[in-house]
Amino acid sequence: MATLKIDGFSKKEIEQSRKIIEDGDRFECENVVAADFMNRGMVDLMVMGSVYKKATGIFGREEKIKDLVVARIFRQINHKGRAAMSTKSTEGEVAFKEQGDIVGMFRGAQPMVLDFNGNRQLDLLGKKYMSENEMDNLEQDQAAQKRQKESGSSVFYSTATSTGDGTGFIHEYIEGETKFCELAQPHFSSVVDLNGDCVPDIFLHCVDNTFELWLNDGKSNFTLYSRNKISLSNSNDEIGQISFADINADGSLDMVYPVCNDKECRLEIVYNNQLPLCKNSYSGFSKECRTLAQVCMQNNKFSFDFEKVSLVV
Repeated sequence: MATLKIDGFSKKEIEQSRKIIEDGDRFECENVVAADFMNRGMVDLMVMGSVYKKATGIFGREEKIKDLVVARIFRQINHKGRAAMSTKSTEGEVAFKEQGDIVGMFRGAQPMVLDFNGNRQLDLLGKKYMSENEMDNLEQDQAAQKRQKESGSSVFYSTATSTGDGTGFIHEYIEGETKFCELAQPHFSSVVDLNGDCVPDIFLHCVDNTFELWLNDGKSNFTLYSRNKISLSNSNDEIGQISFADINADGSLDMVYPVCNDKECRLEIVYNNQLPLCKNSYSGFSKECRTLAQVCMQNNKFSFDFEKVSLVV
């Protein structure tokens, strides 16, 4: 049994609040995202967790099997228990609605939280959950059922509107048409500028150590740029959290991640090959480097070179 507690900050003191969430026997809280999901200037909580079902395993033992991932939003409320509409609180107390609203059910990995279409509302990217009963209700077409089971992730667009009476919000997520890869468990996906145009792109960490790069045209339209596999030298290697940083100071973000096996761990760096920054201001408009005036110049011929991975022991 797990609980989630909130410490509200005031100028005078920090006072521990009452517990607001207790997970049940089937729901296990695994992640909490604090953000303004309702687009009203208040911090809400999205709680993600797995729901398990009981099944008979080897030698007749009862086992817990992960069935789905549930995302709930706990809205911040004011001292009267209503959905707060401003950052002001008469009593200075931070409170959240005790019963979270289930806003999505997903299969496999936890969804990624991001503003996909640039409307300042947080969307979710993940694989839609479909129950066994829903699968049975599909057409009696085995090929169609297989496609459904193997389908990738989708973006679920946020739509949050006020009920008008100050008592709450109607919050729905509508599935988009674009299909992405199935996210790894756990996945280390990122919203990061990949091609140097100072516009956020999407890096998706997918199953089987593969990844997808989706480029943003600056108008929140994303296009698949490449799909690649992360090369590992040993079959028993496992990759850790993938991060991005400009390691070699050339103005582009490189990929950094740990790799571990039974014997050792190492840090690997995969460099982002694109037009580097000029070393001095006298280079002019060279075709071989970017000046500071060109620091946000788009370069759609970049690549991550896994043939030249640098090792940091």
